[in-house]
Amino acid sequence: MSRSDYRCARSHPRIPDAGTQIAPFHSLHTETYPYAAFTGRIVRTKPSDEGTKVDVRGTMDIHGVKHPMQVSGTISGSGDKIRVRSLFKVKLTDHDIEIPSFMFLKIDEVMELVLDYHLRNVNKQE
Repeated sequence: MSRSDYRCARSHPRIPDAGTQIAPFHSLHTETYPYAAFTGRIVRTKPSDEGTKVDVRGTMDIHGVKHPMQVSGTISGSGDKIRVRSLFKVKLTDHDIEIPSFMFLKIDEVMELVLDYHLRNVNKQE
């Protein structure tokens, strides 16, 4: 399972920090729904120059609404260090998020998520 706190997410570089609670993050109601979660299983793997390409089928939970989806990504690393990368799009209306209209700013119905996790094995010694 991947769980992300999108209260500290960054929007497009030309839009101020998401922490200021302006669009599009304000419409996500991040104080009520601070996390997005994806739970799934790898359904396909394929070796590549960047690591192992994977397709994962699962459920995205945003704004308290679960929606099935399939995402692709890359897993790479060696030893106790692993990197997981993925880029995919989520349609906000699939999660009952109303798109507000602003005269000066167009908000897309589709949010692009870029994930880049750096993991390492931690063995607890008792």
